[in-house]
Amino acid sequence: MAGAGSHRPCTPSCKCGVGLHKMGFLIDEAGEGAVAMMRTIKQALDPHNIMNPGKVFAA
Repeated sequence: MAGAGSHRPCTPSCKCGVGLHKMGFLIDEAGEGAVAMMRTIKQALDPHNIMNPGKVFAA
């Protein structure tokens, strides 16, 4: 479904989160700068990578 579009004006992650099968679309959807910011925030909030390790951003 991701990338295919739908009848609603939303992104693939807006309702259900990114999920493992949609990780490849995150940069296309949000942009490299936004993903870099997400990684920075994740590192600041979870410096020991204990919350969902490797689920969205590789360790």
